[in-house]
Amino acid sequence: MALEPRNTILLPRIIAISGIVSLLLVISACGPLRAPPASESRSTVPTAKTPPPADPAQLTINRLLGEARSAFEANQLTTPLDNNAYFLYLQVLAIDEDHLDALQGLNDIVERYLEWAIESATFNRFRDATHYLNSARSIDEAHPNISAVENLIDDLRHASRERFPVPADELDARSNDLAGSLMTIGRTAVAKQAKVTIIARDDEEGRWIYQQMNAASETRVRARVELGAPPEVRLRY
Repeated sequence: MALEPRNTILLPRIIAISGIVSLLLVISACGPLRAPPASESRSTVPTAKTPPPADPAQLTINRLLGEARSAFEANQLTTPLDNNAYFLYLQVLAIDEDHLDALQGLNDIVERYLEWAIESATFNRFRDATHYLNSARSIDEAHPNISAVENLIDDLRHASRERFPVPADELDARSNDLAGSLMTIGRTAVAKQAKVTIIARDDEEGRWIYQQMNAASETRVRARVELGAPPEVRLRY
């Protein structure tokens, strides 16, 4: 019985081994295979840091300061009783007695009361002026401007006053006689260093009266024009 040649059995194995060897040669020519670095396999997105917990006291202060500023802008300085700038600033100072914004807020309240006091006294509303002055003093009795405003109010209360009616018909006609009278009033105002208030029915009348008062004086008259009737000139010195 004839035997089958041995090489016919080994040929497929030789071909398979040869193919594997060729594949390994190609891979080795391309360079060694490497696993990705550990750092590249991780996410590069930074981890968010947890914010520190908010300070409850600071949150309360911020809220109170905002409410105090709103009350101040609404002129709720010391009223109503439970919602005013003064009360809210005091609450801030109860938490932090040296808080600069709260201390400045109290100073602003005093200054606004003093402004109202001066304005009221200028218009001869001395009861209102005294009320505002006392309100300022109740907040900060040692405020450096209180005594100066008090002296000013007292001077205005005891100031000498003169009133000069301006006849409406002569004013309508812009008469020469009225112009001469106004020049005399202007010289008197300059001589006495008086503060002048011109009451006129409209801006044009007020400007004309003011021009006549300055016509014969080298020194400019200090005057304020108010709209009203009847027309007149008021001196305070």
